[in-house]
Formats: sequence, structure tokens, C-alpha cells
Amino acid sequence: MLLLVLNLSFMLTFMMLWDLGNPFHEAYNVADFTASTNYSNIVTINVTASVKGRFFIKGVSRGRALVQLSTNLGLPKTDNVLISVGARLYPQNPVLQVGRSLDFGIEGLINKSRGRWMSANESVVRVDPISGKTQAFAEGTTQVFYTYSEGKLQTTITVLGGNILIVEAQNQTLTNVPFPSKGCYFSVELRGADGQILNIGINNEVLYKCWVDPPFVGYTKPWRDFETGKSFCLFFPYSPEHLVYSMPKSKDMRPDISVTISASLREADHVSGHATALFIGGFSVVDLGKVRRAKNGNIII
Repeated sequence: MLLLVLNLSFMLTFMMLWDLGNPFHEAYNVADFTASTNYSNIVTINVTASVKGRFFIKGVSRGRALVQLSTNLGLPKTDNVLISVGARLYPQNPVLQVGRSLDFGIEGLINKSRGRWMSANESVVRVDPISGKTQAFAEGTTQVFYTYSEGKLQTTITVLGGNILIVEAQNQTLTNVPFPSKGCYFSVELRGADGQILNIGINNEVLYKCWVDPPFVGYTKPWRDFETGKSFCLFFPYSPEHLVYSMPKSKDMRPDISVTISASLREADHVSGHATALFIGGFSVVDLGKVRRAKNGNIII
């Protein structure tokens, strides 16, 4: 099951494979792909004109809907995915070191003024009931809840006393205009319980992995500067032309979004960290036929 935040979209790709699991490349841009849902009032489907088998799914109301992907190439082939639309907490399943803190946030919730935060075990973490600011006090794993009139949101938080990855954004505001060809830098450090910085690279090998949330805004990859020995997660946002189809088009949607970059050790997923930055996307004129120039010289779209 996929979780989709209310009023957000993500790209769903139909992949065709041979019986042994190898990609069936010959089918792309040749076969006709279709997508349908049993609840169009919960999710909408936008078919891209440029690439066959690629669909943008948008959550328009809370609930669950089944999306079926199919093709008529030879024998009919179908696949299904269950999508749950609603609000969610971020970051999801964070890992903290004893003594450190983080700020939880909520996406997909219209009225946040009447909800309250709480911790299932205040001996491990304590949460400010209004702001969601969380402080780690002892090693352990517990749940953090946000209760509001329509239900309850929750995530798991793990507190470690040993090594932990620290991810920090070099810029608190990110954008794709101009496009950052070398990526947006998020530093990654492995720190011990005493705060000492430890090595997370052996020769030319990178020993950690990176990912971005939400994934529709771009992609990320690990990178190590071998001259300085410093490690990073490089974030590459998608272009405005790409985001114009994947970003929500609701009038109530803000022009910015919080992006979380996370990293974890390849051989120890529980040793992880994250950083959040504000992403402000550029714009793209999709239909040039609708562009005209006014008498005063201004461009009207």
C-alpha cells in the first residue's frame, strides 16, 4: 500500500518485465497503457503525453482507492496498487541521539490548530503538545502521536546512545531555478556517543545511502569529497517542466514545500539521520499558445 498526502501527486510508472525479470524495453512507447481507479473521488489520474506507461496520481480526498494499470500488448497484463490518501507526520521513523531534538511537522492537514502532540513513553522522548518539538532523553523506541478531531497520526522514533548520522543542509532554502547542476549539498557526519566525528568511507567506497521525501520533487545520491574527506547527500530537484505535472494544482496549495533528505549506513539501517529544508520551485509555461503581450509590453499568461 502506498501512502499519498492529501492534495499532493506522485509519478507511477508501469514497468514491463520478461519472465526472468529483465526489462521489456521494446514495449515502451509502443504498447498502450491504461490506468483506472475504483474511487475517482479519492484519487485522480493524469496521463503524460511524452512517455507511455507513466501516470501522475493525485490524492483529492481522504480514503483508500485501488489503481489498476494494464496494457493490451499481446495477452492482457494488469497490476494493482492500493493507495491511502490522508495526512502524515514528517519526518517518518526518525532516529535521534540522546540529548538531541527535532521538530515534527504535518502535511495534508487543513486545520492544525486543534490537535495535540504526545509521546507514548516520556522517559524516552518528550514532545511539546502544541509545537511538536521533541527532545530525546534515553535510549529506546517509542511512538509519537498527533491527535485531532478527525483521527490520529503516529510514527515511530528511535533514540540511540551510540553512533548516529548527522545530516545538515548547507542552505535552508532550495530551488530548481537556476538548476543546481552540481546538486544541493547536505553534509553527512557519523558521530559517536562522545560527539567525536568518525570515518564513514573506506578508500573510494561510500558506506551510506541517501533518499528524499517526498520523492516527486527530485532525487538524491551519496557523494564523498576525497580531497577533504567530507561526505554529502547531493539533492537534484526536478525541472519546472517535470514538476508542473507532478506538483499539486490546488489553489490552497502553498508555493513551497518541506523536503527531507535522509541518510543511513548501508550495513546498519538503524544508524541514520535527516535534515529538512524549504523547497521553492520555479515555473514553466506549458501552453505557449496562451501567452500574449499586452499593449504596455507586459506578458500575459
